[in-house]
Amino acid sequence: MTPLRNLRSKSRPCNKRQLGNVMLEFAIVGPMLAVTLLGVVGVGFTLGRTIQVNQVTRDSAKLFFDGVDLSQGNSQKLIGRLGWGMGLSTDASGTIDTAGKGVVILSQIIHVGANECAAGGYPNTGSCPNFNQLVVQKRIVIGNTSLRSSRFGSPIVGILKADGAIRPADFCTDSSVLVPAGSPPTLLNLAPGQFTYGVESFFVMPELVKFLAHEAYSFLLL
Repeated sequence: MTPLRNLRSKSRPCNKRQLGNVMLEFAIVGPMLAVTLLGVVGVGFTLGRTIQVNQVTRDSAKLFFDGVDLSQGNSQKLIGRLGWGMGLSTDASGTIDTAGKGVVILSQIIHVGANECAAGGYPNTGSCPNFNQLVVQKRIVIGNTSLRSSRFGSPIVGILKADGAIRPADFCTDSSVLVPAGSPPTLLNLAPGQFTYGVESFFVMPELVKFLAHEAYSFLLL
């Protein structure tokens, strides 16, 4: 049997050069691991916020489509509660934060036909400026209006009624109500007189960096 002291004497002493190699390897791999960890955390936050934004957009579109008057403060609180914790409302009751981190833009978009031109005072479609065009017929903005403008046209404030509606005389003539070519509503191929409800949601993500944001779109065709 080999004496215990001989076994201990055979163990190799720690090599200082090996310790230096380990430290060097850790210095190289450590930052990569840190970046990977931050990336995983960022993707997690992004996925969670994307799901929340999509939910707010879909539920807002459902309320808008069902005829809820979202120009009223009490009705807007329904959407504010959906966006609670995301910067859309100031409290859990849904009070809208007009200087917050979110905005929901609701639009009713119509394809102007002969009947719409006649209602606007233009029985002759040849003299109806927006004939055969997609236009915003109603616009309601909830939240911080300075965060983003709509991709579906930007009606001037002066032609909006208290409930967000636009008179036929205005949406048949005003150029600010025109829906830009190539935007999602133009892909619906609406027939003259047919309309759709569109909702755009935009939220800033302060959890990561201020310039990151999420957008979601939802459309319901009537």
